[in-house]
Amino acid sequence: MHGGFGVFGDLDLQDGWCRRLADGLGDEVVSVDYPLAPEHFLGESVSAVSEVAAALEPSRPVVLCGDSAGAALALAASPQLARSCDALVLTNPNIDLSLGRFDHHAPDGPDRDLSARAFAAWTHGWTQSTDFVTSAAALPPTFVAVGRRDAVLREARDLAVGLQLAGQRHELAEYDAGHGFLGDDAVTRDVIFRVRRFLGR
Repeated sequence: MHGGFGVFGDLDLQDGWCRRLADGLGDEVVSVDYPLAPEHFLGESVSAVSEVAAALEPSRPVVLCGDSAGAALALAASPQLARSCDALVLTNPNIDLSLGRFDHHAPDGPDRDLSARAFAAWTHGWTQSTDFVTSAAALPPTFVAVGRRDAVLREARDLAVGLQLAGQRHELAEYDAGHGFLGDDAVTRDVIFRVRRFLGR
């Protein structure tokens, strides 16, 4: 699932990353063109992801991957799939859509004001928590990659702590980068290497 604050972005936004991920893992990657706010809300986006997952071959494992706001969508959709989610792969992840863990002092991250307005529209009517750190115990094995200069670093670290306390298998990979590092070839190669190892490919 691509990034874009839940209000913009499309399949082309991270087509290159999806192709590199598919090539690096030697597996099929399905990119989901999920509904966006303000016309649609997080609940509709979760439903779209669930429908795509349900259409896949039952014998194939399902790994939800999301970048930035797409990572929040993966976190929201994971426990609601009709079939088991085998793992999560989150990059530059927005994990707390309430922005309670957002570090506005970080030098390189998504804009806080834009995030606040966009996430308020996207999560309208969503009755579950929008701080996905609190649901760490219910998550499948989770891989997280984040930049040390990113405003979402704190929430990524908090999620890793929550997963550790819950005894859930996880890996947190930190890079000397800011938000949106998937355009960096060296970082992307390392992320794919670590994901492949994490998934046992």
